[in-house]
Amino acid sequence: MTKHPKPLSTVFRKEPIMGAIVATGVSPVGLGIAFFLSVSLPLALWASLSEPPKAEPGYLSFFDNISWSISIVFLFPFVVSLTQKYYLEIPKLFAFLTEQINQGRERQAGLDEFYTWLDRRFNSWWITGAAAGLSLTSNSFYFDQILDHQVFTSWITNGEIFGSASTQGRGLTTVGLCAALVQTVLVYWVLNLLWRGSVLAWGLHEFFNKRNFPVRIQSLHPDRCCGLRKIGDVAMLLNLTIFILGIYISLKVVDKIVIQDSPLGADVGNPIFLGGYLIIAPLLFFSPLGAAHRQMSDARERFLKPASQKCERLFNELANASLDDKGLTAVQTFSALDAAISRLHKEIPVWPFDFRSLQAFVGTIVIPILPIVLPFAINLFLGE
Repeated sequence: MTKHPKPLSTVFRKEPIMGAIVATGVSPVGLGIAFFLSVSLPLALWASLSEPPKAEPGYLSFFDNISWSISIVFLFPFVVSLTQKYYLEIPKLFAFLTEQINQGRERQAGLDEFYTWLDRRFNSWWITGAAAGLSLTSNSFYFDQILDHQVFTSWITNGEIFGSASTQGRGLTTVGLCAALVQTVLVYWVLNLLWRGSVLAWGLHEFFNKRNFPVRIQSLHPDRCCGLRKIGDVAMLLNLTIFILGIYISLKVVDKIVIQDSPLGADVGNPIFLGGYLIIAPLLFFSPLGAAHRQMSDARERFLKPASQKCERLFNELANASLDDKGLTAVQTFSALDAAISRLHKEIPVWPFDFRSLQAFVGTIVIPILPIVLPFAINLFLGE
């Protein structure tokens, strides 16, 4: 009896926050609801109830600050929910791919070694520490910037906490400090997500191309992805999460330019987030899908090879065909076979996603940046 290799158990074993959440047994949907009830709703109510009765001119309230109010209530619950769903699906994806391999003793050893390699990259205290350090550093810089350089007060900066460290004597409010902690954790959360998305792509390329595990690819599988649609489904989970983060980035830019009437560079995070989104979103979607491309392309050629060889033989026979019914039948047979080969060559996919998935991807990339791009495009068109 063939022993199956030990599969990848989790991708967050050394990430304490997600590990603690999953240990409670909460589902991804339950996590989103719990985040809304325990973080989004209390923070929104607290911020709105703590607004000063008579604010100074230019004061930015919680609900005017749309990059916070809309995102914390409507966007971030979906981000945390989809992240958990994505993490839970990654081990299932590799288990599915392993099941498509005819396993022998040597291949089993290779798979065991591969899963050890993969586990080390998904589960590393170095990555956890780096994400935490980067989140703390970037948020410290951000809040230092808004306390020292923001020309107006807001629901975050209309307080005294850390005011002694500010050159303007401006400090955080109590709810602003809570928001700072939430933002720090969310940045840490997203950094871990981006790392694991990168490792998924890395692992799939290692699986299909470097180690060349021979996955069973079915050219005429009804999923229209040669039986590998699960790769595209998992990639779409990350794509949907990044789409929601793209909406947040769009709100952040609109908030800064339109509502706060400040230049884009007034918040150094805006151009960094916007540029990073336009680079990272396509990479993290297409890299996992590209991993199986070579094996799917080779499988298509193997599938069509017998028909192509027969078509070549028929073509050679046409040189000796006479102009009678038998010759006409040979021509018709060759023509029908050649047309079938051409049709199958176009219809058999060599990427684990279909046209509808590609449309969904393009939409999720373009829609979040439309509110940013359209005003600039209109001004350019009108010559303003």
